Amino acid sequence: MTDETTKAEQDISGEPNSSSPRAIALQCSQEDIRALKEEQERFAKAFLENSSPMSITTIKEGRFVDVSDAFLEAIGLERHEIIDHTAIDVGFITGAQRDVLMSELKERGRIANLELTITTKGGELRHVLTNSSLISIGGEDYLLSVFTDITRRKSMETELRASEIRYRTIYENTTVGIFETTPAGKAIDVNQTFARMFGFDSPGEVIRELKDIERQLYVNPDQRTEIVSKVLGSPGPQRFETEYRRKDGSTFTAMLEIQSLWNEENKEYRLLGFVEDISRRKQAEAGQRIAEELYRTLAEKSFAGVYVVQNGKFRFINSNAALYAGFAKEELLNQPSLDLIHPEDREMAKKHAVEMLRGRRDIPYEFRIVTKQGEARWIMAMVTAINYLGSAAILGNSLDITDYKLIEAEREQLITELQKTLLEVKKLSGLLPICSSCKKIRNDQGYWEQLEVYIRDRSEAEFSHSICQDCVKILYPELFKNK
Repeated sequence: MTDETTKAEQDISGEPNSSSPRAIALQCSQEDIRALKEEQERFAKAFLENSSPMSITTIKEGRFVDVSDAFLEAIGLERHEIIDHTAIDVGFITGAQRDVLMSELKERGRIANLELTITTKGGELRHVLTNSSLISIGGEDYLLSVFTDITRRKSMETELRASEIRYRTIYENTTVGIFETTPAGKAIDVNQTFARMFGFDSPGEVIRELKDIERQLYVNPDQRTEIVSKVLGSPGPQRFETEYRRKDGSTFTAMLEIQSLWNEENKEYRLLGFVEDISRRKQAEAGQRIAEELYRTLAEKSFAGVYVVQNGKFRFINSNAALYAGFAKEELLNQPSLDLIHPEDREMAKKHAVEMLRGRRDIPYEFRIVTKQGEARWIMAMVTAINYLGSAAILGNSLDITDYKLIEAEREQLITELQKTLLEVKKLSGLLPICSSCKKIRNDQGYWEQLEVYIRDRSEAEFSHSICQDCVKILYPELFKNK
């Protein structure tokens, strides 16, 4: 090509002539470069600003070439702390985990939904799904990885599995039989307790053999018909006392709680139920009623006052205990027991009762009650803890000791008076100053008193006067002249 030709191909501005082949090729190359540059800019923008953590690493060493902002935020590192370092260097993954990644890449040419546990700068473990593919930059292959944080999902899965285990444990080990059936009476699912309750070896045996619950399990088949009718027409659970038949023909009483559930998949109702064997409880209740009747009979025949206090109120009281207070026993039932005790004695009586219930006192305690007529009467009581109709209670035995208290008071008064008399009698002991002629005695004040006056004032003795025979002879000799 001559200089003239080259010059002809140039325009005034010095650029190649746009109509020449060389100019056209040059123009196309510049457009491709510009398009490629724009594409790279778009990729870089999308890469850096993507909400998912992303990284570009070398294939051989796993050295970070670039990472997205979301990646940095996820692991808590600055860009300068990670670029040009390997994932193992920064503690992102372990050597064993990288071996798994490389093995997956070599086998499949890419990494799809591989679960990894990564470590953040703060040492927190996070679960991620890793998706990686090969990309070419400047003629060299790199690995583009996208990470999806599934820590929350893994936690929820763990919680769900734990919840399922707990549910299954409760389901299989509860003392209540659980079942799911069709309204027609076909068993769909039962727990082990249900199977054992009805004499089957396993839930599977129940489902295989139980085709007509109404006739196979109910002593009265018509009762199930009534139950199903009520349950299907009610939004909530219903409770029934039923008589069931076991596989061997024996029967038992149970409490059934059952409700209907709509199965959207099959477009039909299912019946979910809970069966509790209450045979022993029924027997215990019957025994309790007999025991209570016997107890009431014995209590009414007792000479003592007998009462039962539960939650601070009289739940039982015999005629004697009520009579102490001047009430009919019906008037005291369900009334606060402390209201009957004299206000001044309540705290003391309560204290002694608690001591006796705790085993720190074994002798009866005394307190006053206020009768219906307002009279104060003395009661002596002992209490003990019992179970009454299935709940904790206090059994009391009492005696009215008012008359005894009066006798005791009179005795105390008599003893006091006797002691006073003894003190007075003691005053006559010792040396007494007495006149040898007139026989007067000198008192404590120094005055002479007649002997009988002195003794009378210091004792309960009284004197009556007479004359002995010797004195009569002296005083009235004439009476003895003719003798």
